[in-house]
Amino acid sequence: MLTLILIYSGIVLIWAILSVIAIQQVYTYAYKTDTLSRSLTYIYIVVGILLVINGFRMLLGLNIDQLMQ
Repeated sequence: MLTLILIYSGIVLIWAILSVIAIQQVYTYAYKTDTLSRSLTYIYIVVGILLVINGFRMLLGLNIDQLMQ
């Protein structure tokens, strides 16, 4: 189960790096983008953070015995 947590952490790390690149692109060209694009970026950030927190909560909600298997 510890392996699963490490794999999930790796996926989250890759996703976070790609998200930062995408968000930087939106705000680098913010003068060209409309309000909808910026609003969708904010929604993407909030939903992404909530999904990551929920995933870790589910993984860490297991018993310690299950984590060490």
